[in-house]
Amino acid sequence: MKTLPKLISFLFLSVLTVSCSSSSEDEPVTPEEDNSTPTTFINLSAGKYWDYEVKNVTASGTTINSDHLYVNGSMTANAINYTKMNTTNAPWGSFSGSLNNNGLRIDGTRLKLTGLVSYAVPSFPQAFEFNVTDFVLFKQNAASGTELSNVPGSFSQTVNNYPLTFTYSLRSVADGSLASFTSPHGETYQDVKKTKVILRLKITVLDPTFGPVTLLNENDVITSTQHYANGIGMVYNNTSVAYQLNFDPIPSGIQIPISLNQTQEEFLTGHN
Repeated sequence: MKTLPKLISFLFLSVLTVSCSSSSEDEPVTPEEDNSTPTTFINLSAGKYWDYEVKNVTASGTTINSDHLYVNGSMTANAINYTKMNTTNAPWGSFSGSLNNNGLRIDGTRLKLTGLVSYAVPSFPQAFEFNVTDFVLFKQNAASGTELSNVPGSFSQTVNNYPLTFTYSLRSVADGSLASFTSPHGETYQDVKKTKVILRLKITVLDPTFGPVTLLNENDVITSTQHYANGIGMVYNNTSVAYQLNFDPIPSGIQIPISLNQTQEEFLTGHN
């Protein structure tokens, strides 16, 4: 870091020298990304709905349920109008659960989410709740690997006299495009783009003797890979929940499983 001022001075002099000796040469300019055209990958018109089969696979077995996600009028937040999203019953799926009772809006090429989003890690003492404003779920023209949104946070909770600190971030990342995609159910969709929504987590515990001890290294604990088909919306979502704590066994009072590995799939079964 001590060499930074010298480096800046060197770069400034270099640019000055080049501009004086070769003013006729123009440096290439990267064009600004056009986000003005509304995305065609989802329609939020009145009356729209999406039906999903939700398949959960855990160590104890497989369960199958269903969600009915639909447009339920409009809502206003921060003086901005959104489309209100709801499910008929308490949602089973990660995608439907993140949208239920929240607002969506199309802002050019982006699909933005505003509201209270909750992600539960099984057997954890508390769900992770995020008050998000214009969290980008999808961006039609984003290059693969582009981070779309990032919401960090932390909270502390005492579990059976053990002070735990949870440090986390919820982020979305563009994950590329597919000319054609066939879901594990067998349905085939054309012109599909993917987004990953990731909950990254670190857990520390305050040990009375040693001080803060890392119970879980910073890790991607929940990863949802959402597939959006042009003109339809989200057609398939695969959510994995996986972690491995650093201690085996952990103190008996911390009632968190030492490891976890389970998956959930959401299949589109109907839409209007």
